[in-house]
Amino acid sequence: MLKYLSFLLFLCLSTNLSAQFYDNHWMMGYFGGDESSRTDSFGISILSYFDAELQIENNQEIDLFFYSSGSSLSDFDGNQLLFSNNLEIRDAEDQVILNGTFESNGDPEKILPQSFVCLPFDFTDIVQYVQMTYTDDFPRLGKSLSSSIIRTGGTTIGIFEQIDNILIDSLSVGQLTGCRHANGRDWWLLAAKANKAFAYSVLLNSNGVAVVDTMEVAYSLRSGLGQSVFSPNGKTLSDLIYWQDLTIWIFSILIDVKDNYPIIDKLP
Repeated sequence: MLKYLSFLLFLCLSTNLSAQFYDNHWMMGYFGGDESSRTDSFGISILSYFDAELQIENNQEIDLFFYSSGSSLSDFDGNQLLFSNNLEIRDAEDQVILNGTFESNGDPEKILPQSFVCLPFDFTDIVQYVQMTYTDDFPRLGKSLSSSIIRTGGTTIGIFEQIDNILIDSLSVGQLTGCRHANGRDWWLLAAKANKAFAYSVLLNSNGVAVVDTMEVAYSLRSGLGQSVFSPNGKTLSDLIYWQDLTIWIFSILIDVKDNYPIIDKLP
C-alpha cells in the first residue's frame, strides 16, 4: 500500500496548481547521462492534458534528466513554459533561460524530491522559483530557503532577481509545495522545522516575500525523504515520509479583513 501512496503523491509533483492550466505538462525520465550507459535511449516522457485527454510524447532530444528533483510549468493557457531538475531551468524550446544554471547546487539539491517549487502569478510575467539548500553532514537537513524571480515576458526568459535566506533553520527535507492564498493571486509555502512541533509559513507575492511566520502543531515533525501536496481547495495537506505514516493536515482558513491574510490553524 505504501508504494502506491508514494506513486500517487509523486504524480502530484511539486505543486498543486489548480484553476488555470499551469500543471498541464508533466515531465519525467530515467537517470540517463552519466548515471547509466552512454548508449541509452530512454528519453523523456512528456504528459499533457489538452482537451481533457491524456497525451504522451516520448522525447529523445532533451538531455536534462530529472533524477528525483524535477518539475515543469505551463503558462496560463496550458502551453509548456519551463522545466527544471534544480540544476538548470530550461524553456519550452529546451534552451537554458538567462541566469538559469545553478552552479552552487550539489547532490542534495539535485537528488532529493520536492527540493524546489515554481509559483506563477496570474496576469503577470513573474514566476518565483523557490528552492531549499541542504547541510553537508549526514543525515542531511534543509538549512535555508531562497527564491529566484523569473520574468517570462518579452523576448528573453530569465532570472532577474535573487532573494537569499528567506528563512534559515534546520528544516525537514524537501516536501516543498504551494497553496494559493485566499485572494487567488499569492502563494503560501510551508516548511517544517525538522523533528520539532512547528512549521514555517511563508507568503509570497509577485514582488517577493510578504510574510514569514510560524505555526505550532500537536506533534514533532520527523524529517525524511517524502512527498507532500495540498488539496485544490487548500484545506488539507497530505504528507508522506517514506517508510513512515501518511499524515493528513487539516486547516481552517479565515480571512482577516484588515490585511487579507488567511489565518491557518492546525485542527485536532
